Amino acid sequence: MRKITAYCLLIHAEIESYITTLIKEKVRVQANKHKENPSLIIVPNLCFWYGSKLKTKSILDVDKALNCYLETFKNINGVKIANMESMLNPVGMWEEVNVRFNSLLSELDSFGATRGDFAHKSFNKCLRNIPSPVDIQLRVIAIIEDLKIFEEYLKTKS
Repeated sequence: MRKITAYCLLIHAEIESYITTLIKEKVRVQANKHKENPSLIIVPNLCFWYGSKLKTKSILDVDKALNCYLETFKNINGVKIANMESMLNPVGMWEEVNVRFNSLLSELDSFGATRGDFAHKSFNKCLRNIPSPVDIQLRVIAIIEDLKIFEEYLKTKS
């Protein structure tokens, strides 16, 4: 049983790393492309978000906005719905992702809660609620399949 808890902890960390890397890289690429060809969505939203953090009008300083945005990732621990919103809202993608990938977001929330039980409760307390290894594996496979679609979606955003 301890192996399945370790698996959940490790796979959750990898899923979190994968998602945050995808999003950060997408925004970095768009910020760099913006210098040659202004972005339709991501960079203007990023600059508006940055301006609102400074409590001023939108500031079209893409590098400062990008650096500020990337700093916020230091405070993101997890990929639950609230975490995903804080990563995607500043770049104008949250509303669409929230609707289009609602089942993925719900599953990430649920899997994060399972991981949290394993990580933050004593083994004896969570022992009663440990799902079968097959169930965990099927959940992870479903998440990975949904993440492939999410990655394709990110490739289409500019």
